[in-house]
Formats: sequence, structure tokens, C-alpha cells
Amino acid sequence: MVATHSEQERLKALEQLRIMDTQPDPVLDELCEMASLFCDCPIATVSLLDGKRQWFKAKHGTSLTELPQSLSFCQYIIETPQEVLVIPNTLEDERTRFSPLVTTAPRLRFYAGAPILAKNNQVVGSLCVLAMEPKTFSEAQKEALKKLARKVMHHIESQNLIANQKEALEAVHLKLKKGMQSEDTVAITFHMDAERSIRFDEITPNISQLMPGGNREDFLENVRSIANFIHPEDYPLIIKNAFSAYGSREPWSLEYRVLAPNGKTSWHRVAIDRIEEKAGGVYMHGYIKDISDYKKYEKLLDEISFDISHVLRRPVTTLIGLMNLIETTDDADVEQLRFFAKNTRAIAEELDTYTRQLASLYSGKKKQNATTPSSEVQLSQGLSIASLRAQ
Repeated sequence: MVATHSEQERLKALEQLRIMDTQPDPVLDELCEMASLFCDCPIATVSLLDGKRQWFKAKHGTSLTELPQSLSFCQYIIETPQEVLVIPNTLEDERTRFSPLVTTAPRLRFYAGAPILAKNNQVVGSLCVLAMEPKTFSEAQKEALKKLARKVMHHIESQNLIANQKEALEAVHLKLKKGMQSEDTVAITFHMDAERSIRFDEITPNISQLMPGGNREDFLENVRSIANFIHPEDYPLIIKNAFSAYGSREPWSLEYRVLAPNGKTSWHRVAIDRIEEKAGGVYMHGYIKDISDYKKYEKLLDEISFDISHVLRRPVTTLIGLMNLIETTDDADVEQLRFFAKNTRAIAEELDTYTRQLASLYSGKKKQNATTPSSEVQLSQGLSIASLRAQ
């Protein structure tokens, strides 16, 4: 049968919940058990109708998992979405008297079902109770079944919302991870269990580019093998930060030194930007990035700051002293003025020379830093910071 427009909307509402054929849910099983107790019926199910079958997301008192929708009593609830459907005696109801569920095992004789309503009051299923003998059903039992059905829908929607949010976070994480899979950045995931044991779950393959001689499989097999590449003074700091994050669940980052087989030292930053709890422990997601170039420029800036404050201090101090002398000299004659002018010029020329030398020095260092991995750069100009300071 072709689905009507209303049926299409109902099926769309069910599809959006993404619940069909999912794993059993202990919370919904418990709600079924409560419905069975309140309504004094041995069987209760959370039934969902997908147009072809009635599938039991949760159940109590039956081993069935699904039925053809054509045999379902719950299909009649679709026609009355605001009411609890009660069939006191299935042998006396035209809709059910010839059903195989009535005429053969399990020979059902009583049915009551409350609609499970999605958005726009679309009936996606029912919370129903069944018995093998005819029964009366009180208004209090109807109300209890309706309230439990609302709780069923609330739980289903909450779980769907959580799943959607988790997928959105995973999508963002995957996008960030793909964006970080450059030559100098490695995406990582590791977890800690209750005994504070650490294990890598994921490391992007380019780890060997950041740690020459390092093997991704070795790191995944034994997290401590990465310690062979980290400066012995820095490795304990990484572990300390990981332990601290286990307790606080707060993101963290740390800069540390890496020792290459050729004896050279590089700088890395580990940054953990997402922490989540899952079965098995606390999972930490983030990246490792080579920041050696950044550290070189940071060192260069420190040297520039030092030289500005020390190399240039002497001529500036001399100039200030000379200006004070000029201000306190009354009725200076021509010879004194020439003396002042001569010394002022000498100091200005000295400042100009130092400024040019510093500019040349740092320009050369910047160019060689871009091509030379070592931070100890010998400049072709024959200048050095020490030589400037000595003048």
C-alpha cells in the first residue's frame, strides 16, 4: 500500500529518531516492567511501527522481537493519537477476533496501548500491555499508561539528542584532525584507566616525521617507548599534566624538548583540547606540533630585547649626560658649543652604527634560521651579538 501524506510524515518522524534496530535500553525495559505492574498485565512492550513491522525496542514478559505490522494491534492507535486504545476482549472486537495472535498461541485476550508521540503528534509506536484473559481497565490505569508513554518518548528524544551532539562533536574533531595532519602536526588520542595507566588509541602516521626514528606501532603498543625521544627533564612534566587532567577533566598544553638520534634538540607542543569519559577510562584528544621554528624566533626576540636594552644603553646614557651638561652650562662660549656639538655627533654616529649592525645581524639570522635547523647560526657578516656588546 502506498503511504499517504500523513503516513509519510509519521514515518519521517520515526526515521529522525534513528531508533529502529538499535540495542536494548535498560531504562525502557524498566518502564515496560512498571507498565506491567501498574496495569496488572504479564506482557508489556515499547513497540515501534515502521510501516512494515512492529518492532519491540523494549519488552517485558515476551521473547518476541518483532511482528508484521499487519498483525499488530498497535496499528490501530495511529488512527486515534490522543487516546489510550483498550480492547477488553479481543474475541469480541472485529479488528482482532480473527488475528493469529488471538486464535493461536499466545492467544491474547486483552490489549491496552498508549501512543508514543513524536513531534507534531506523530504516532511512532505505543507502550502497550497485554494479557491472556479478558480484563477491565480503569481510568487510573489509562492515565498511568499515558504518563509512562510520555516518559518513553522523553527518554528516546533525549538519547537521540545526545547521539546527535556526539556526532557533531566527532565531526568537528575529525575536521580539526584532518586540518592538523600536516608535516609538523600529529593528531593523538590516548586514555587513562582507573589505575592511571596510559595507552595511545590513535596517532596519525606522520609521527615519524616529528620524531625521526620513532615508530607509530611501537608507541601504540607501549606508550612509554615515546619517552626515549623526549628530554628526560620534560617527560615527567607531560605525565604530571596528564594525571592532573584525569582528575580535573580540563584541557591542557605543554612545551617540551625532543632528542633526535643525531643529537639535535627540537621543541614540540602537546595540546589536549577535548577530554571525555567513556567505558574504560578518560579519553584525551589533541595534537603534537613541532614548534622549533617558533622557539628560534622567540629566542631571537629575547636577544633583540636584550641588545636594545644593553648594547644601546651606553651611548644613550652618554647622550643624556651630555644634554644635562649643556642645560647646566651658562654663557657657553664658541669652543664649548663646538665641544658639545662634536660629542653629540659622535654619539649619534655610534647609535646609527649599532642600529645598522643590529639590523644586519638579525636579518642574517632570520634568513639562516629559515634554512638551518641548528639554532647556533654563524653569520657570514662576521658579526655577533657578543662583538657588538664588547664595543
